[in-house]
Amino acid sequence: MKRIWKSSLIFRFVIACGLMFLYFTPLNVHAAPNYPDPSTEFYVYDEADLLSPETEKLIIDVNKHYEDTTEQPQVVVATVDSLEGVSIDEYAVELFEKWGIGGKKLDNGVLVLMSAQEREIRFEVGYGLEGALTDSGTGAILDRNIEDLKNNQFDTALKNIFTETAIKVNKEYQFDNDVIFSGHQVDESQYDDGGTSFSPVIIILIVFFFASSFFGGGGGKGGPGGRRSSSILPFLIGMSAGGSNRGGFGGGGGFGGGGGFGGGGRSGGGGSSRGF
Repeated sequence: MKRIWKSSLIFRFVIACGLMFLYFTPLNVHAAPNYPDPSTEFYVYDEADLLSPETEKLIIDVNKHYEDTTEQPQVVVATVDSLEGVSIDEYAVELFEKWGIGGKKLDNGVLVLMSAQEREIRFEVGYGLEGALTDSGTGAILDRNIEDLKNNQFDTALKNIFTETAIKVNKEYQFDNDVIFSGHQVDESQYDDGGTSFSPVIIILIVFFFASSFFGGGGGKGGPGGRRSSSILPFLIGMSAGGSNRGGFGGGGGFGGGGGFGGGGRSGGGGSSRGF
């Protein structure tokens, strides 16, 4: 009987401690963010009011020209006041999926999202453009504009980020820059990132290849008195180019029916983020 009484007392003590803990500990419960609907123009959403009319027109005009291509990529720029308690990665994915950026067949959409309150910016890239806009490549674009962002030159930074992104999309699909940027003065040399660069992973693989060839004697013979040549090195160098240039033809004949709405594309999970 005494043991039952002690057990009951302990149980009551634990319950009391739990109630006191809940009473004195604030609950940080965040409501689910209210992800906005796209703007009427779709390609630019400026809730934080950071973009000039000229930059908005550039973004819209370039995407309108993309509507006249077969591939119909979409590069959307969005600014929001706040991320409403979630990470910018999560917010970007949810917004990308809700708006259906890019074509459903090619998943070739891009979202550049910036939050004014958190002072963060992110690239979200669809599967179809992950070769042209790699994580390291989009990170480099952001890094080239980080000083303008830190100095609150948001319009300048976002205009340059969008323009460089469009140039890379044009290169991927072999679009003519003069056609896509028609009506706008764009100095392509300003956005030259120095050409092809080797990612750290590719460099490590190439070093490993040479080391294994040197110490392993070349991995076998290809014929009398000759070493077998390896095909891995050209493959690695090809991978380092950053883009497959799968794309079609810059001219037209496409559907032209984007109509200012998303095509049902999905995020590929690739991209990069920066705080400033």
